[in-house]
Amino acid sequence: MLHRSAGPDPAQLQEAARRLRATPLRTAVVVAAPAWVTAARRGGFGTVIGLDRAGRAEHAVELCERGAGHVIRGLVELLPDT
Repeated sequence: MLHRSAGPDPAQLQEAARRLRATPLRTAVVVAAPAWVTAARRGGFGTVIGLDRAGRAEHAVELCERGAGHVIRGLVELLPDT
């Protein structure tokens, strides 16, 4: 019998935060895959940002439905205006 994974393991993201000496609650995660948005939410991350590079409305909606608090088209959107 084949066992399918329930998606990415939030422990991977939590370990990355630990290595950065940060707590998940005080860490932002930027991910493009809806499954990783779910993992970040399950991992207790304070801010989850969905990345929709193609600007596809259906993808942005799915990222939000999975728990992204914000959806951006590129990382440049995170930079302050100059």
